[in-house]
Amino acid sequence: MLVKNVYLLYPPGYSGSYVNWCINISDVDRFSSTVKDPINTSKSNEYGGSGTAHLHLRIPTHQSYTQHVNWVLLNKPSTPQIYIINTGGAERNNFVVSQILQHDPDGIIINIHNNCDSLIDSYGAINSATKWPVMYVAGRALFGGEPLPHDPFDCSDDILFRNWAVDNKWGQGPLDFEEINQLFQRYLDWYQIRNKYQPHEVNDSHYITNFDSNNRIFEFTCLDIAGPNFLNIFLDLMTRSQCSNNFDLEYVNNFHINYINAQKNLQWFKSVAEWEVTGKLDDYLMSHSIIQARLIALILERSNITWDWNIFYNNVRDPSWPDCDEVNFSTLPNNIQFELKNKFGYTVRNPKLLDNNWHTLSLNEINNIYQMSLTNNV
Repeated sequence: MLVKNVYLLYPPGYSGSYVNWCINISDVDRFSSTVKDPINTSKSNEYGGSGTAHLHLRIPTHQSYTQHVNWVLLNKPSTPQIYIINTGGAERNNFVVSQILQHDPDGIIINIHNNCDSLIDSYGAINSATKWPVMYVAGRALFGGEPLPHDPFDCSDDILFRNWAVDNKWGQGPLDFEEINQLFQRYLDWYQIRNKYQPHEVNDSHYITNFDSNNRIFEFTCLDIAGPNFLNIFLDLMTRSQCSNNFDLEYVNNFHINYINAQKNLQWFKSVAEWEVTGKLDDYLMSHSIIQARLIALILERSNITWDWNIFYNNVRDPSWPDCDEVNFSTLPNNIQFELKNKFGYTVRNPKLLDNNWHTLSLNEINNIYQMSLTNNV
């Protein structure tokens, strides 16, 4: 049976529901009441897009930490639970971990992250838009944001959504244990002052005064979950955490290949790798606005559009060189162009990307400009 609370921290699209199901189906006492195949194979508002694990009943549901606290206060669970907490919004994962450590002395914390890798982060973002679009509507309602410029349930070919998704990024990186320790220390500082002056009210009978992270905090990426090595990761998690005192991993070991095969957005990594070599856009990269958005973001990142030409040029220019804006780089004398590129490492960038005209261009046009700029640098 489950003997410890489990807290799964992840933003939508990071496959936390599947990990939730894996723990449930592996716990011998929960096996009979857990759906044997959690994978949704069709698109619906209720269960999301194809490939989600939402046929598994998630109670409590994926919600913010504040909502989690309110849910616990309202429902008062008397047995250990698996909590799936959305830390991809205003409540970040380091803060949430520091809070859990203050109220759960032996709870297990699992952080699902992107390893600070833009390709893995894009994979999670693509999953969220194609498999769980309700997140946009619910998130706006919760945090009071401006109305969306698009319909999240019908945005596969929507340039407004594409541009919005380029400019609005979300995701989750690995935990910062230094920050977690600092946050917990602030709590301890408060406790020690209050305990010194009001020990009758504030004491270790009512408050947690230390924590041990050994075999309690686990981390892996959303890409790990969709790969064969997840079985080793999951074995380590269940063995070391001892969140269940009676578990059997055979069902997950046999089933996991089905989950991998259902993750159609794994094509993202193959398509980007092919694009890196050929510069060509395949059908997958063109198939949805969110996928186009993440490729555009990658192009803009590599084009370094926030780099300041004026500072660079004025620092390296010879007094005899003419004034020149970056968009007019090609008008400079050839010897100056050569020196800027070969001596000072300047990379030619196309002005159509520099002046943000990309908002009105198609992905094909943006990619053509980018590929031409690469050719000019050879």
